[in-house]
Amino acid sequence: MFLDERMCHSERSEAKSKNLLLMSALSLLFLSGCTLYDNYDIDLMEGAASNTEQSSDSGSVDPTSSNTDFPVSPESSGSFESSASASIDCGSPLNRGRDHKTVLIGEQCWMAENLDYETTLGNSMCFDNNAANCAKYGRLYDYEAASHACPTGWRLPTSAEYDKLKSLSGAQDDYAGEHFKATSGWASENGDDKLKFSALPGGFCTDAGVCKFAGSVGYWWTSTEEVMDETHYVLYLSKEDQRYTASMYVDNEERLLSVRCVKD
Repeated sequence: MFLDERMCHSERSEAKSKNLLLMSALSLLFLSGCTLYDNYDIDLMEGAASNTEQSSDSGSVDPTSSNTDFPVSPESSGSFESSASASIDCGSPLNRGRDHKTVLIGEQCWMAENLDYETTLGNSMCFDNNAANCAKYGRLYDYEAASHACPTGWRLPTSAEYDKLKSLSGAQDDYAGEHFKATSGWASENGDDKLKFSALPGGFCTDAGVCKFAGSVGYWWTSTEEVMDETHYVLYLSKEDQRYTASMYVDNEERLLSVRCVKD
């Protein structure tokens, strides 16, 4: 009986030892699993943070960066001609088909010669369809063509702006024309070009192609419309009764006249 008790005690001890070993193994396995899980979770978090940083870096723009490959909006991606014309310093050439002289008169920047640019809208032509007249006097335009002829940042002047030039000349209306007119190029009487406007007389043409007065009379469109009529005010320069007139009158939109542009 004593032997049986010893055997029973031995078996219980052995079973207890096995249970302890099994529990230790399970504990180690559990701790190992937790460590693997924690490391995996940390790796995921680090990977997510790295991806977030990369995403943030790729979507941000450093304002101090010299990289110029930025998207260009339609408003700022105009033609070279338009953007260059709008941003010139007054006195520098204005490119519109070819270079045109510019001049500061008072506080406004003006073209210092008649526009010579063929538009795709409206009707325009050289006097008598002679290209040499375009080179000398500029092109002639009906009102539709004239209203589209100036480049971006420039426009047709108003009648009030021409009146302001007359005031700047210091002469009365009937005598101000002398100060608009160039010192050569007029068949009647040249001017003293006090304003540096350097006006040359391109004459006019009708929509039927009949042309008159090149060399002796100049007509320039304005954007000022006569009320309740399809006519616009025009600057008129000539010599009448020994007076150098600079006057405004209205003209039919279909007649072809000279154009000067003024900067916005």
